[in-house]
This record gives sequence, structure tokens and C-alpha cells, in this order.
Amino acid sequence: VEFTEGARAAWSIGWLRAGLALTAVAILGMGAFLVLGPVISRSELDGATSWGLILAAGAIGGLTGGIIALRLRPQRPLVGTFAAWSLSALPAIALVPPLPTVLIAVAYGIYQAGIAFGNNLFETTLQREVPRDLLSRVDSFTWLVALSLLPAGQALAGPLSDAAGTDTVLV
Repeated sequence: VEFTEGARAAWSIGWLRAGLALTAVAILGMGAFLVLGPVISRSELDGATSWGLILAAGAIGGLTGGIIALRLRPQRPLVGTFAAWSLSALPAIALVPPLPTVLIAVAYGIYQAGIAFGNNLFETTLQREVPRDLLSRVDSFTWLVALSLLPAGQALAGPLSDAAGTDTVLV
């Protein structure tokens, strides 16, 4: 009952529906990046060394995005959220064909910065705009969408890559 109430409330808010759709696409794509990136790194870059540098750049980007979110307060936070989340395509595109490791790392760092920044603005907007009595259920629903789609994207990446090609899946 509480889950249904949270889902119904989340789906009834237009900007939240748009955010969930963008989250779904971004998270499914990130699942593919996390599965296919190491394969590409091994076959076309410097293997684990390259992949480690790419992931480290992502962590640095996430930290940077969080710091920026502490300092920057856009007047239209959802525009900032959706713009930042739109950077999600960068890491996957950087693998088609693979750019040099440093550029893939930069792309992943920018992606993680955008996710950290956008998530901060999104959560703040949720807290301001969703009625208190529904907030925990709506927020739980948004996290369920995000967290359940990552393993789905990861599970689909390999078979889809085998069927359609790695570049096609990443694009």
C-alpha cells in the first residue's frame, strides 16, 4: 500500500516523471558502461591500469560535483539537475571507438560530477516540493527506480553486446 502510494504520488508530478525517465536512461547506460568498459579497456587500452584511472577520475569528479553543489544554488534547480544528468552519455560515447584513457577518465569524471551535482539539486527539490507526508515514500520510489535499473543494465549489456555489437549498445 505504501509503495503504491509513493509510486502514484511520484508519477503524478510532471517534473518528477521527467526525472525518473532521465534516470532510467542514464542508469541503464551506466550499467552498460560498467560492464563493457573493462572489456574495452583490456582489449584496446592498457587493461586494469586504464580502467583504474578511469574509475579514480570518476571518484574525483563525484567529489568535485558535491563540492560545487554546496556552493552553487541555481535559481531553477531542476534545469540544473537535468542539464547535469544529461552528461551521462559522455562516458559511454568516449568508448566508441575508445578515446585515449585520459579522455575517457575526463568524461567519466564529468559524468560523476554531474550526477553528484544533479542528485543534490534533485533531492533538495524533492524535499521542498513533495508534501511531507509523502516525501519518504516518493523518495524511496525514486531510489528504487535508480537502484533496480543498474543491475538490469549490467545484466543486459553482455547479451546485447553479443547480439548487436559493443558500439551499438554503448551508443
